[in-house]
Amino acid sequence: MIPMVDLKRQYARLKKEIDPKITPKTKAIIPVHRFGHPADMAPVMDIAREVLSLPMFPELTGEEIRQAAEAIRHVC
Repeated sequence: MIPMVDLKRQYARLKKEIDPKITPKTKAIIPVHRFGHPADMAPVMDIAREVLSLPMFPELTGEEIRQAAEAIRHVC
């Protein structure tokens, strides 16, 4: 099979531009599933767990945030 797009090579070429955008100010991560192939969600979820902390719900307790993260983990 001939790959239509080599996303890993493209990412490697653009890594210096992309990675500085992933900060505590990052608001969303949007995985893209292309041509019937799902995105590799494990690295996406690793980044999300590291960077995103549900800042849009500051009223949540630590336990509620842990429960939400656990529910997300089971879905992905």
